[in-house]
Amino acid sequence: MSAAFQKYKYYLLTLAIAIAYLIIRSQSVAGDFKVFLSAADYLNHGQNPYKVWLVWKGAVTDKYFYGPAFAAMLAPLTYLPEQVAFFVFFFIQVILLMRAFVVISTMLPISGLNDKQKLWWWILTILFSLRFILHNIEFGQVTILIFYLSIEGLYQIFYRSKLLGSLLLGLAIHIKVMPLVFIPYLLWRREFVPALLSLVFFGLYWLTPLAFGNTRFAAQLFSDWCYTVNPVGERFVQHQEQLGYQMQGLQALLSAYLLDSGFEKLNFKFNVIVLSQPVFQTILQLSRLLFVVFTLYFLNGSFLKPYAKDNKGFWQLSYLFMVMPIIFPQQQKYSLLLMTPFFAYMLWWIITSSKNRDRRWNLTVIYFAFIILLTTFTSDLFVGMTLNYLFQCMRILTMAMILAVPLLAWAKPVEEKDHPLTKSL
Repeated sequence: MSAAFQKYKYYLLTLAIAIAYLIIRSQSVAGDFKVFLSAADYLNHGQNPYKVWLVWKGAVTDKYFYGPAFAAMLAPLTYLPEQVAFFVFFFIQVILLMRAFVVISTMLPISGLNDKQKLWWWILTILFSLRFILHNIEFGQVTILIFYLSIEGLYQIFYRSKLLGSLLLGLAIHIKVMPLVFIPYLLWRREFVPALLSLVFFGLYWLTPLAFGNTRFAAQLFSDWCYTVNPVGERFVQHQEQLGYQMQGLQALLSAYLLDSGFEKLNFKFNVIVLSQPVFQTILQLSRLLFVVFTLYFLNGSFLKPYAKDNKGFWQLSYLFMVMPIIFPQQQKYSLLLMTPFFAYMLWWIITSSKNRDRRWNLTVIYFAFIILLTTFTSDLFVGMTLNYLFQCMRILTMAMILAVPLLAWAKPVEEKDHPLTKSL
């Protein structure tokens, strides 16, 4: 008993803290969780949850942007009291998030670190991600689930079971289309079967609506979902204006500085120029394309080669995770949870390279500290509500993600034989 407790004491402590926090938070359910429940309730009654403002317990919530299988998964929660459903949903996500951190520690890997280094890696990785973990719970979001399904799916594909990994990755893409970026990566890494299977499972999840209606109903859901997730649709621009300061990502950044975009609590604007929508859309798509093309820098030398089960493979995945909330529309601050692999990798790089504290290492630490300043210490906990609102309007978090890209490129992993940690073993 004592040995088992010592082994899992940090996990148990984390769970205890999470349970206490979720009990408190569940007393005031807010955010998109009500949207998820209302979408599940619509499916329960054979109604289409897309392209309408959903109603939950007499109150209008928002529109539903996710796959129908996700709503179907939540159907049992609609029979529970709202507070209990919230607790169950996020308690499961906390468990999955803990597993995601374990997967990250395996994929890096951190096994070569000594006990003190491992402890600091764990503490700082969690601390730097904590703001966005709490935002996901605060706003009733599903990014934790997407993150887990993606990282676990990739881990299973590269290390364990290609079938299970494809099943999980397909579900992640079905729920929220962003993890689709991993399909080209799998093809690049000569994982043709898992890439195909992930898409097959993505399609099979669309059979879920058949449990709530006929084939015509399922086809209509698919058509409306395609309209909903179209990244170049006018709907995204309109919704961007409605949500204002809350939005992050490349589209939010450019619209704040290149369109006549105002914010409710500010008597000034940030735009340096006012572009027409066609010109703005052209610049936006070219900017997205730039990040897609830059992926080739990270993938250089790995074309049709099996996934490298070392820091280089994880370095590549860190970029793909981080670029998702940059290039996809409809992102908010909770989406920066996808920067967690970046935090984990950079901490690993700094720790393992600390034996050679040369000019490059010092500059990297200073640059990384600046990124942490932007992502962590611009929250209302540190700067107050007024400055936090201003920073969100300025898209500081998006700037941090973009600035993190050259830092990650700069901290390219060295060959195993040349790594200072390997030399010391």
